Amino acid sequence: MRIRVNYSEYPHSPKATAHSLQQAQRGTALGFFANIVALVGVVYYITSAIGLFSEGNWLDLIKALGVLIAASALIFYTYYLHTAIADRECLIIVMKEKFSASPPEDVDRLAQEIRTVTNAQMLKAAKKFFLVFFGSLLIALCATGVVLGIYRLAHRQGGVELLLICLAGLGIVLFALIYSYRHLLARLEAKEASTAPPQEKSVVAPIDKDIQPIVRFCKTCGTKLLADSIFCANCGTQVRR
Repeated sequence: MRIRVNYSEYPHSPKATAHSLQQAQRGTALGFFANIVALVGVVYYITSAIGLFSEGNWLDLIKALGVLIAASALIFYTYYLHTAIADRECLIIVMKEKFSASPPEDVDRLAQEIRTVTNAQMLKAAKKFFLVFFGSLLIALCATGVVLGIYRLAHRQGGVELLLICLAGLGIVLFALIYSYRHLLARLEAKEASTAPPQEKSVVAPIDKDIQPIVRFCKTCGTKLLADSIFCANCGTQVRR
């Protein structure tokens, strides 16, 4: 069985292509392991949530939460950070080969600028990912409580308080998640705007509608002339000295 690996090819840089292939193979292996850990973590988390509401067992839920956090961090690293870092290093390899004749300090400074920009982008993505991740965990916990509450009500085992508490918790978590996500985006955009270099503004002079363009014609053949014409394009007569 052959596993297909997706990597980037750089026609003018065999070294960058080989680096991309190597990192893609590592990413594929990490992704396979991360998916297994995530599947086990989700199953463990659901069963632990059921145990919490039915037996009041918090210990298993805390263990499952730790497994899910580890799995989510591994998935985020595999499918985003690992790929972003590999693409960045390939870009730096291509850049160094292209500017091999330039002074080494200039090339190193440009490579450092590329790393700084990509690090800021990865940090921004990490904050968004883990905010959504922890919000999803709380939503899953509340949703499990709602299902168990409905189940107990259907079998006349009580469950009204559990159902109401979980419904209220679900609404609070959703509101907090949306508010926090918007607040985080606003802060990140404000930070980017404060650190971005000032852009030059171009000023366009207003056009006076009353000014009409001057149209000239050749005195010899009557052909319409361009504004900057020196000779007539039709007969060759010199129309401007």
